[in-house]
Amino acid sequence: MKSTIQNDVIFRLRKLREARGYSQAKVAALLCISSGQIGNIESPKHSHKYTLAQLETLSEEFNVPIESLFFDPEERHGPITIKEFIHRIIEYQE
Repeated sequence: MKSTIQNDVIFRLRKLREARGYSQAKVAALLCISSGQIGNIESPKHSHKYTLAQLETLSEEFNVPIESLFFDPEERHGPITIKEFIHRIIEYQE
């Protein structure tokens, strides 16, 4: 099972993917993985998640700052510090 932060990041990416009209197959081709793997990543029932390199690729493809994948804009009331960002990355990787 995924952690809350992992589910949050993956949910934000799924919303971006859908909003931009990307299929799971198109994202899979971009990341050089199978579309089944994208399905596993997007499913909360599986432990699969994106690597940091894949997150960077997707943030570039969707033209969003990578830190926006880790923080809910509704919760933020100021700039994200480097320390906060690194903490979220570490939390995501666990």
